[in-house]
Amino acid sequence: MGMRTTLGMLRGMGVCAALWAAGASAGQGTDLKRDFQARWAENRFDAAAGILEDAFKSSPEEAMSLAVALVETGNDFSRPVGAAAIVAHADVKTLAGLAKRLSRTEFPDERRLFVRALGVRAVEARKGKEPDAKAVQEVSDAAGAFVNDTDTAVAASAILALADTGDIRNVGRFIDEFVDVPAFTSKPPGNDRNLLSRACAGAFKELTGERPKSLAEVKQWWAANKNDPKKKEKGPLPESDNWSGQKFCPVDRFNLFYRIGSKVGEVAEGPLSPAEIGPALAAAAARAEQVLRPVLGTAHVPELRVYLCDPNQFNAKASNRTFAGQTQGNEIILKVENVKAVPQVMWHEYIHAIHDSNFSNQPRWLSEGVAMSYTISAKGKAPRELDANMQVILKRGAFTEMINWNSGGSGDSLEGARYATAHLCIDYLRFSGFGAADTRIFYVMARLSRHQAARLALESVYGKSIKDMDQAVREFVK
Repeated sequence: MGMRTTLGMLRGMGVCAALWAAGASAGQGTDLKRDFQARWAENRFDAAAGILEDAFKSSPEEAMSLAVALVETGNDFSRPVGAAAIVAHADVKTLAGLAKRLSRTEFPDERRLFVRALGVRAVEARKGKEPDAKAVQEVSDAAGAFVNDTDTAVAASAILALADTGDIRNVGRFIDEFVDVPAFTSKPPGNDRNLLSRACAGAFKELTGERPKSLAEVKQWWAANKNDPKKKEKGPLPESDNWSGQKFCPVDRFNLFYRIGSKVGEVAEGPLSPAEIGPALAAAAARAEQVLRPVLGTAHVPELRVYLCDPNQFNAKASNRTFAGQTQGNEIILKVENVKAVPQVMWHEYIHAIHDSNFSNQPRWLSEGVAMSYTISAKGKAPRELDANMQVILKRGAFTEMINWNSGGSGDSLEGARYATAHLCIDYLRFSGFGAADTRIFYVMARLSRHQAARLALESVYGKSIKDMDQAVREFVK
């Protein structure tokens, strides 16, 4: 039995098992289950997901039953469709109940998705002229129960969900999990500890509006304010400050460091002044948050250091002459040779910052493919012309070539083709009708963060062999 046949059979078996678990066989199910399976059997996965989505309007209990069955008894290919439906429609009790009931070893990604979705319910409850305080409190209590989860990624998701509540009192639920203040830390902590670092600092910023420089300042602020926790009105930011002997300018979202010309640290005037470039960078970061929200929820990234560099200083800081920007650790380094292009570069780089805030151990092909796809193809599949290098890569196999790109940035002649290939492959995954496209990207990120092999992660989540995906990309380009 070949790989194509095996994966094709598994795709169908996963749905059949879920349908039985939801209380219907292929021949005697309700209209929802019968229609869902019919579209699935035709490989019309987006259409099947659409049928499930529509069912939440007419038969919400039946739709939720099928979605839960897809998660609990479906296979790796069908589970993202069920999980995406649950994230979109389950109430707080259902989300928290599933996250508690599901096995930590068998369902780590679903648990993380459902805990993070608690914050979405809080955002919904806060809309309108009169926020639903009772509903927000329900989210606070539900998310708070996962702050000490043994799965660090789930704990970080709970903290981000608490940030969505807007309730400053929730700082007390995660204050003891604080790791550091990223903008004032030279290197982020390793592995999933970085997820806690970013989540705690980002949630603290969102809830309090404070910009502490150290963990000690965080604890001091909470000790002084926990008995009367109210978000304080802030005056204007200081024009400059210092960190590790370096002068910087605080702006919205960032601390700006200038590396232009011989007078390093001197603030530029005109379009690169903090008053002009600061809002442009913040707007670019907001765009990055918006396009990635369907994948990761609201980002809540804490302040980071941004270095504005001329070409020579960029090379010295980033160790690269060819790039326009680079994200490393708690820093974003931007080349300002072409000022008008800087916000677009920030959009790309801030996607890296969001990605790094949510997952560890991410390979180069995925990081760059996601950043390219969610900028250039933010509104849909991007048209492209294939140069000679790309023609060769397509012939060899785009996915076969792409998943071997794990090295750092280089300036060789093939670097552009590597970016283009990663962009093309992520576009294919997003726009080829697999169903729950953004959620599937999340699953791949999460599997790779747990050191699963790229080939296995892609083949499991997308139900195709790498060779079949290589051929599908050739047709996708046409």
